[in-house]
Amino acid sequence: MATGKEQPETLEVTVKAIATSVDKFGRPSKLTADVIAQAWKYLNDTTSIAASAGGLMPTKERLALTIGVSRNTMYEWAKQSEDFQDILDTLDAMQADMLLQNGLMNRYNSTITKLMLSKHGYVEKQEIDQNLNVVTPILSGMAKQADQKVIETDAEN
Repeated sequence: MATGKEQPETLEVTVKAIATSVDKFGRPSKLTADVIAQAWKYLNDTTSIAASAGGLMPTKERLALTIGVSRNTMYEWAKQSEDFQDILDTLDAMQADMLLQNGLMNRYNSTITKLMLSKHGYVEKQEIDQNLNVVTPILSGMAKQADQKVIETDAEN
């Protein structure tokens, strides 16, 4: 289940543009073609390990440790580079797929699976049938009280 993705042909141009850009403090970006290649390698390696190990999941935390930056740095790079955004999107898709597949096969704890899938936009819904039968007893009770008052009034007259 390898991602089969290689570095895009436009990668060199995109990375050079980012690497030469300067952030608000005057430091050049650490995002290079090598970093993007490392990130794709991580995704491909994790996927092949997951297939043989029965569910090792790729995470943004492990990706950040692999390429030697913080998650915040990765999110900033994703804003600057479509190529790096594609890496994070692919990681999210791989993670959601693994959660679904392994959750359905009971390989993952169901509570953890549900929690993690909520980060991918999946939510648990409960349908509540709002039936008008609840109103009926209240109204019939009110009608009985009104009838009782009519009977009491008639009895007094």
